Amino acid sequence: MLTALATAQQAQFMADRSTLLQPSGADINPQIGAMLQNGQAGLLPYWQQLQIEVEAQAYSNVFLVAGIVTLAGVVLALFLRNGKAPSSEGAEPVEVG
Repeated sequence: MLTALATAQQAQFMADRSTLLQPSGADINPQIGAMLQNGQAGLLPYWQQLQIEVEAQAYSNVFLVAGIVTLAGVVLALFLRNGKAPSSEGAEPVEVG
């Protein structure tokens, strides 16, 4: 389940960031424009850095979810009963009927 969450978030984060890139026009980042002059190979360092950032953010969210689930488990464990169950020795039998 955590792997599926990480994979889905990586895909979403990468899609969100890719829409921010303008391949041409007045809004293009000058650094990306300079990288584009070298062709697709010029964008490889940018893509690698972006991939690392997206992966780190997705894993950060997965660890947050795992921590919350663990914390909920600890809180629920505090409500478990301690000690032995009361014994039925010396108790009077209950008549049914």
